[in-house]
Amino acid sequence: MKLTLSLPSSVNHIYGRNKFGGVYLKKVGKEYKEKMIKYIQEEVIKQNWIKVENQYLYLDEIVYMNRKGRDSDNLKKLMQDSITESKVVWTDDTYCLPRTERVYIDSINPRVEITIIPTEFIGIFNSREEYE
Repeated sequence: MKLTLSLPSSVNHIYGRNKFGGVYLKKVGKEYKEKMIKYIQEEVIKQNWIKVENQYLYLDEIVYMNRKGRDSDNLKKLMQDSITESKVVWTDDTYCLPRTERVYIDSINPRVEITIIPTEFIGIFNSREEYE
């Protein structure tokens, strides 16, 4: 499955702390999630994706940053949470194996291009045949 997601704000800008020390998602993070969940659900239908349950998946990404100096790892949490909360791609992002392939600068069209590929291994087994 291939997705092109808009570049989210980093975790440093989308999460806040309340007076008791708890963490919460700020309005900008909630808005990003809502937009991405809708887009992901539409793409699943267009691409005839079948939800993968209890199997690891590679999440290969090419990141187009809006400026130099940003940390691509700070983008992963909100994107993976959005995919999980769409409830149509995988069971849980604990099965997600993210791999950043390249990072570019594109100040006009910042984005993350994602390819999701189920792995051949199942848990400790190298293949479905070995698992069964």
